[in-house]
Amino acid sequence: SNDSIATITPTISEGAWGGVACANSGTAGYWSLGAFSDAIDKTAFSNDATATITPTTSNSAEMRAAFANSGTAAYWLGGELGDTTNPTNVINKTAFSDDATAAITPTLSTSVATVTGAANSGTAGYAAGGWTGSYAASDVIDKTAFSNDATAAITPTLSAARRYCSGLAASGAAAYWGGGLEDPPNVDTIDKTAFADDATAAISAVLSNGRRGCAGLANSGTL
Repeated sequence: SNDSIATITPTISEGAWGGVACANSGTAGYWSLGAFSDAIDKTAFSNDATATITPTTSNSAEMRAAFANSGTAAYWLGGELGDTTNPTNVINKTAFSDDATAAITPTLSTSVATVTGAANSGTAGYAAGGWTGSYAASDVIDKTAFSNDATAAITPTLSAARRYCSGLAASGAAAYWGGGLEDPPNVDTIDKTAFADDATAAISAVLSNGRRGCAGLANSGTL
């Protein structure tokens, strides 16, 4: 309402880095803690109470992608399993009804870390970019259909291969992929994936400067 910002009393259960988060809108936020942990913390939006949930992810990864099918489930995709030559293609899923969490049978089309995610809630989630086991930047965009969790690379790719980009979505319209690291510079590029047909291309607007490892979120339909 007024952009005021303050630290809340609850904290996540342990110090961590390289974690990701997503939300069951109106109900709770979920944090995959990173730092080679399998823990998931949950923050209730009603009172900000935060605690680790009993289910954990099937692996201990950091620098995953995350997205949510709001009202249904969170997805935790890819990530690094201990060093820069050991990314994974595993997808874990957390059901919002009871927080049950497990790896699903579909996987990403390639093992990748520093990947980023965004979702067209109710329809599909997208995971883009990152680096492969050789630390090579990727331009691949994978799509997970929420109806059956089928996951595959889509034909359009990012306009350039890059790691550490950020993602956000205008649900029902498009995903945006901003910034990241090419080889070697940080970039200011913003790519857009239209949900109607998955067409993907760089837009003329760019970030105010080149940067990597930033984060994105959206007021869907507005900003």
